[in-house]
Amino acid sequence: MQKTKTLYLVRHAKSSWRSPQLNDRERPLNERGKRNMPVMANRLADHVSQPDDQFPAPQRILTSPAIRAHTTAVGIATALNHPMDHFHLDERLYFQGVKTLLNLIRSQNSSCDALMLVGHNPDLTDLHNTLCSVDIDTLPTCAIITLLFKLDNWQDLQPDSANLVDFDFPKKELRS
Repeated sequence: MQKTKTLYLVRHAKSSWRSPQLNDRERPLNERGKRNMPVMANRLADHVSQPDDQFPAPQRILTSPAIRAHTTAVGIATALNHPMDHFHLDERLYFQGVKTLLNLIRSQNSSCDALMLVGHNPDLTDLHNTLCSVDIDTLPTCAIITLLFKLDNWQDLQPDSANLVDFDFPKKELRS
């Protein structure tokens, strides 16, 4: 029987442009980002705590080294009680393109069944649209996409092979 793999794609929370002297990697979260990040982290934690296995806890979290992404990833990891030894900064998540992200995913150990990537647009939107037959226009800030794959090994990942399980973002409840 073929195993399943879960991939969470998380766009960093809203960042501040208040200090134009900061380089892009140093931009922190703005007030909205600081409000939205724990809300989204707790929503995911609520899903993960359910017994239906549709949202397994990520076994490994990889984040862009940019402060806004790293802060978002730490907030989510904290809400999930994620072990920090399975939390890693990865340069490949900082505007390296879809091909690099696909290679990053394919390089993961097959024992990891649930992986989270925390990064930036347009790369994460492009990655989603490559992996899933349901295209989206853009990942809003602090969005969390949950994708499910029928795979034994990440190295077998192919375009258009994902099933979209969930697409959550801070303003989603306003659209309901």
